[in-house]
Amino acid sequence: MRRLPVFVVVDVSESMAGNAITAMHDGMLMLLQALKKDPMVIEIGAMSIISFGGKAKVEVPLSSVLDIRIPSLDLSSGTSLGKAFDLLTSEVNSKVTKTTREIRGDYKPIVFLITDGQPTDDWRAGYAKFRKCYPSVSIHAVGCGDDVDFSILKEITPNTYVMRDMTAESFGKLFQCVTASVRSVTASMMNGDGVKDDLAELSDGEVRKPTEDECRPIGESRQVMIPAMCANTKRYYLLRYRLQENGSYLCSVAHPLERKLDGDCGNAGQVAASRMGAAKPCPHCGNDSVVFCPKCGTLSCVDSKSEIMTCPNCGLSGKIVQSNDFSVNRSRG
Repeated sequence: MRRLPVFVVVDVSESMAGNAITAMHDGMLMLLQALKKDPMVIEIGAMSIISFGGKAKVEVPLSSVLDIRIPSLDLSSGTSLGKAFDLLTSEVNSKVTKTTREIRGDYKPIVFLITDGQPTDDWRAGYAKFRKCYPSVSIHAVGCGDDVDFSILKEITPNTYVMRDMTAESFGKLFQCVTASVRSVTASMMNGDGVKDDLAELSDGEVRKPTEDECRPIGESRQVMIPAMCANTKRYYLLRYRLQENGSYLCSVAHPLERKLDGDCGNAGQVAASRMGAAKPCPHCGNDSVVFCPKCGTLSCVDSKSEIMTCPNCGLSGKIVQSNDFSVNRSRG
């Protein structure tokens, strides 16, 4: 039986911290449940899930929709879109059956790319390799939130879409569109029906095409993620800063983390402390400020009334000195 391979490539960088990663996971559960109810999709549909953060990972190998289980998605430091395309090329090469003189291979794959930020690696090299191997494979790219560089997504595919809200309801509607698209392509393969795969037309206003203004390069990152460590519990968290019109960054939220993120956050460069506004309180202990360790570079929480600080990472103790004349490591995604 010929299969219709569907590859869902999802961003799990640290900018997805908070409700977004959970909402996307729940949306994929809805996608799978809907596909399992369609007899035609069950007959020929096959799906794979690839995640990308600091590295790319096959979360679900190409399998019949009846055999798939949606795994939990772990955040990672970085937005390695180039690595995602490298892995996608490898998976299509090895998992999709090619047509030969002896056998009829699988149908042409469909790719759905979902991201909320800007690539942090050489994405063009990975993309060029994929297109060299598969010039006609259809890619649908969905940029989620307010910090996507749509100029990059438009380079990848004309089938680029905007989804501004990143709530469970929004991701649910997005994956309803994906479900409808897969069903339409499946019906076309089985019955010769016309394909309806424009996600904007399939959505209830949740997904749309980006405007010309939105497709201009955004330049400097609109948000910065700063990794920090709780001085009392030694647990990790992320401070999310958003770029303001005056060039400063305002802290909008502190996300608790279950573990230290994979990847070297320092590789993304540094941001001058003078550009950073006051941090949000530590989500683990409630300390209302942060301090920078000059020895190991760790940013950790501190009570603003304290005069002495011990770094929870390296153990350096000393008097707290007020200064903005230093830079802090930013995270990569």
